[in-house]
Amino acid sequence: MKNAILIASAILPSPIRVLILKAMGANIGVGVRLGIGSLIIFKDKLHIGKHTKIGSASVLICNEAEIGQYSEITPATMIQVPKVRIGRDCKISFGSIIRSGHTTQRSELVIGDLVHVFPFAMIDCSRKVEIQDGTGIGPHCSIFTHSSYKSVLQGYNVTYADVRIGSRVELTYNVFVAPGVSIGDDAICAYGAYVNKDVEPGVMVAGMPAKVKRTRDQFVRNLDQSEKIATLDAIIEDYRNNIQILSGRLPIDIQIVTSEEDYIIPKKAAYVLLDSSLRSPNSGTFAVFDVTRGVAYNRGLDKADYMGIRKYLSRYGIRFLSEGGE
Repeated sequence: MKNAILIASAILPSPIRVLILKAMGANIGVGVRLGIGSLIIFKDKLHIGKHTKIGSASVLICNEAEIGQYSEITPATMIQVPKVRIGRDCKISFGSIIRSGHTTQRSELVIGDLVHVFPFAMIDCSRKVEIQDGTGIGPHCSIFTHSSYKSVLQGYNVTYADVRIGSRVELTYNVFVAPGVSIGDDAICAYGAYVNKDVEPGVMVAGMPAKVKRTRDQFVRNLDQSEKIATLDAIIEDYRNNIQILSGRLPIDIQIVTSEEDYIIPKKAAYVLLDSSLRSPNSGTFAVFDVTRGVAYNRGLDKADYMGIRKYLSRYGIRFLSEGGE
């Protein structure tokens, strides 16, 4: 009966569906939006954090799920795993399929904060898949926790094993991660890599099978403060030059703050903080992007301007967790 009601309610407006889910025991935060035709079926527990979006024609089927605040599951995405935990400010993009192909008690999906699963990714959760904070799973990447088709009685190998992907890892495009693999923090898996063995932190791997091509010291350079400021200046100037092409809007004032002392906001603007703090009034119109802390918040700035700056910075890998007030 419960599932029938949840299926039938998929065509209803978001506020009504939220009330139905709450009546069935779900914990739904303020500002949650459920797209028309999205299907949510849960057995035991459902928690969706504030301002999270679940797009039209997407599917979430689970025994229990917890989705953090400000996350987004875009349209035409499928998640069908018994246990689901997705952190804050995550995005599961169009056409991605996350499922437990061979469901067991160990089937589980655990995603940290600020994780982006790009379009048409395939994640098999027959066993546990853990993806930690700040990691990007590129388009058409595949993660599998099982390799089985041919019969073990004919001598073929059948494997079931967890996959762990660390923090700030990048799977670029069309990467395949095999069962039992652990990928260390800050590693990069290049285009088309077949990753069938553990990857150490901070290295770049490529090939079939994937092998270490470079260490972190070989492709990451340390920037001093002046270089960081110059880089931010260039990104912001590029944003100003392109804003009318992107959205037809005029650029707003964007200021980089690098003083170690508190800085009082004098006017409507966006403030990019680098190794600095900010003392702001209780009222006003502004947004803050704290690069060092990795957080952003909006205090009344037009949402199109706020999100435009945030998305443009993310093009360069500068990403933020959301703090209240958006």
